[in-house]
Amino acid sequence: MLGVAPAGDNPPHPDEERRQLRPYRLFLVVMLAIAIIGLCGMILRGIINTLDRLPSAETMQRLEVVDVRALRACSEDLGRLEARTRRDAARALSEQDAISWNTLQHSLEVERLTIVARCRLDEPQGDPAVLELARASTAMENLLRSYTLFFERLHKEGGAARDELHDALQAVQPLLEPN
Repeated sequence: MLGVAPAGDNPPHPDEERRQLRPYRLFLVVMLAIAIIGLCGMILRGIINTLDRLPSAETMQRLEVVDVRALRACSEDLGRLEARTRRDAARALSEQDAISWNTLQHSLEVERLTIVARCRLDEPQGDPAVLELARASTAMENLLRSYTLFFERLHKEGGAARDELHDALQAVQPLLEPN
C-alpha cells in the first residue's frame, strides 16, 4: 500500500482549511490596507508640505541691532510692497490668470517675510514702532491672502460667466452684420 496515508494524517478538506484561515487572511488584508493608506498619506503630506512651504522668518537674514533707520527702511519697504501687490494683482486680474497670481503671490510673501526678518518684527518687543510695523506686516499678509482667495473664486465661479459672455457675443455677431 503505497498511496494510502494513515487515518490520523488525513489532510483537512480545502474548504475547511479556507474557513479556518479566513480570520487570519482578513486580519492581514486589513493590516495591509492600513499600511498602504498610511504610507500614501505620509507621501501626500510630504509632497504638499514641500510644495506649499514658504521660508520662515527665522531662517532669513536678521539685523543685529534694529535702530530707527532700519525701522524707517522697513516701513518704506512695506509701503512699496503694498503698492507692488496692488499693481501685480491688477495685472493678473486684467489677464484673468489665477496661476500667474499664485506665482506672484509667492514672491510677494517671501519679500514680506524678508522685511519681517530684517526688522525682527516677529519677536515680541515693547517698542510701539515695532508693534505698528508688525501690525502692518500682518495686514499685508492678510491682503495677500484676500487677493489669493479672490483669484481662486474668480477662477472657479467666473469661468461660467465668461463663457456665457463669449457665447452671447458670438451669437450676436451674425445678427449685427450688414446684409
